[in-house]
Amino acid sequence: MEKHLLAGDSVSYVSCDRALSHCDANPENDRLFCRACEGKRVRGLGYLSRPVDVQKLSLLLDARDAAGVALEFPDLEALTAYRVADYDCGEAVSSSLQSIARTIYPHLDAYRDYIARAMVSSVLLHAAAARYLKLARPDLVYIFNGRAATARGLLRACQGEKIRFYTHERGSSIDSYMLAENTVPHDVDYRGAEIRQHWVENPNTAEKEEIAARFYANMRRGKLAYREANYLKHQQSGCLPPYWTEGSERIVFFSSTETERAALKGFYQRRIYTSLIDMVSRILVDLKKSGFKGVFVLRMHPNSHEEYAMMLPRLAELNPGEFFHVIPPNEKVDTYALLDSADKVLVATSTLGMEAAYAGVPCISLERSNYDKLGSTYSPATHEEVMDLLGQPLLPKDKLGAIMYGYYTLTFGYRFKRVTMQGQNKCSFNGKKVRSPKWLDWAMKLRKRLNG
Repeated sequence: MEKHLLAGDSVSYVSCDRALSHCDANPENDRLFCRACEGKRVRGLGYLSRPVDVQKLSLLLDARDAAGVALEFPDLEALTAYRVADYDCGEAVSSSLQSIARTIYPHLDAYRDYIARAMVSSVLLHAAAARYLKLARPDLVYIFNGRAATARGLLRACQGEKIRFYTHERGSSIDSYMLAENTVPHDVDYRGAEIRQHWVENPNTAEKEEIAARFYANMRRGKLAYREANYLKHQQSGCLPPYWTEGSERIVFFSSTETERAALKGFYQRRIYTSLIDMVSRILVDLKKSGFKGVFVLRMHPNSHEEYAMMLPRLAELNPGEFFHVIPPNEKVDTYALLDSADKVLVATSTLGMEAAYAGVPCISLERSNYDKLGSTYSPATHEEVMDLLGQPLLPKDKLGAIMYGYYTLTFGYRFKRVTMQGQNKCSFNGKKVRSPKWLDWAMKLRKRLNG
């Protein structure tokens, strides 16, 4: 906002004032959390160089817009397919639900209240945004992320009124942000093109290669670009299961969490398979038919505990034979020892696809991703092509795409000029702390202590 204000632009800010029963940042509808968020926002707006036009959301909403909206659904498929007129509110709510449940197989009965609140809020927001944009006709709109229940309606309203917008997300570090023009950050075609453009903009090849090398070295140490989590902390360096070293051919499939892209049909079209279970089951059936004599390992993503628990019964039904093994999320087996000793690596969207390519291990990309068109992976278009690749010796692909990806991942986005981050969730603006009133901070800390 400050950038636009300094450029002389007129800026309007639509302010949430606890008017909704659901918010993706506050899924439990915690009123104390709402007050704290509101306090930070008021203080932050007060630090701008001049006032902005603040529009209260409560004055834009009309409860009649949600009259007759469905609130209960027999299954996830019905929820995801549900629409109000041309708005894909069901998919938006499904996206939020799968994120909070941390699985693409949530039990809807356990989330009835959540689904109802999210659906009503999503529909109300979409209708209110469409009315507001029709009257205000802004030149540009900024929306956070854009995929989930509370933001999808704003994005669709912009598209409906043919108004240019950016979705914003965190960039390559906590000190940066990214913008995706007229789409969501999960748009793989957009991100793939951005990776290529980002590479071209810096003529210093040696610098780019050094940054890419640093990225891949950091990943092997468990140091993610901006997250505090270390997914390798439970793993034992060099540890491999005994069945792995006995195999004549070693294939490892590194899974990735599916929730973030599970309900994005409007932006993200799958290439071959419908889900991880679909990928694994079809591949295993045909490997068994072919008389596969090697070892096929599914290495579950370290952050996929809920997905793994939901997936176990489905995996048990496959009965693929002795060649198939599953390594659970917290197992001590060394991910990179698997990668370095594999004959072939399979991935959906995991960063390990690029790590394999960079390490010189043939990688088969089974799904659309930010990197599947960069030239460093085999990217089959059909299941038959997948099986053909699995049935023959493969040479590593050119590493340039992996180098481009590594460079991009450590450098993309725009650096904050006036915001200074203090950890993951706190910041200051032009040297002034953006915080909620102290009494709210104390109240939230006290409640946390009392709740253990």
